[in-house]
Amino acid sequence: DIVHTNNLVGMTPSIWDAAHKKGIPVVHTLHDYHLLCPRTTLLRSDKSNCENPPLPCKVLSRLKMRQTHQVAVVTAPSQFVLNRHLEAGGFLKAATHVVPNACEYLPPDVPDRPDNGPVHGLFLGQLDDHKGILVLLEALQILFSDSRWDKLHFDFAGAGPFETRVRDFCNSHPTRATFHAVVKGQNKFDLLAKSSFLVVPSVWNDNYPLSILDGFSWGLPVIGSNRGGIPEVIRHDQDGLIIEPESSALAGAIERYLSDDNLRLKHGKSARNRAE
Repeated sequence: DIVHTNNLVGMTPSIWDAAHKKGIPVVHTLHDYHLLCPRTTLLRSDKSNCENPPLPCKVLSRLKMRQTHQVAVVTAPSQFVLNRHLEAGGFLKAATHVVPNACEYLPPDVPDRPDNGPVHGLFLGQLDDHKGILVLLEALQILFSDSRWDKLHFDFAGAGPFETRVRDFCNSHPTRATFHAVVKGQNKFDLLAKSSFLVVPSVWNDNYPLSILDGFSWGLPVIGSNRGGIPEVIRHDQDGLIIEPESSALAGAIERYLSDDNLRLKHGKSARNRAE
């Protein structure tokens, strides 16, 4: 009765054509920029935003976008990603809806976090440069070099191309940083429960990182980049902080949470309310 597509990598929009010819309505959900960019990220190899794509990318995108007229409804978790495709001339005949991501798990209670003592930061997700790993490591190097912030400990959980870089960083700061690899189930819950705040330092226009909802669900404020749909999820100075994805700005935001325990806890309570 209905075809719902989420990821066209390996299938191509020809699946829309097949459904359209049989009169079957298609709903497509946008999770990235695959229709606009072969890399899916709209980033060049040097990780700068691609404002003027090379000719081969333009041709490939035009071929794929031309078939979006066969889609009846297009959705996306964020307005940002939906708008980028509409502005590029896609989905002109489709109804449009923003359908935010939902919390995968909402614990019945969250820990009563202390307003003093050690502060645990957390990165949870893909260890890749477009996710801001290098920005985060540079920011932590600044903070670890400052004796005022000796109470900061940082945990990394995930996998990806920069795993070795993260392991080396943690090994060089054995008492301050810990690498946990991929965590699931109770191990993931335990890590979220002991954390004080979460960081999402993406340098690309991220759609709607699920790690934000993981943090919110466990009462963690989230420091996130002013990129893509992230500012649609994190309300600046309410349940987190929005910053430019630069090491100095990120270090400054973390310093705010280190120097003001009450602010961090206040934002965490607001984050939990937002998750609910």
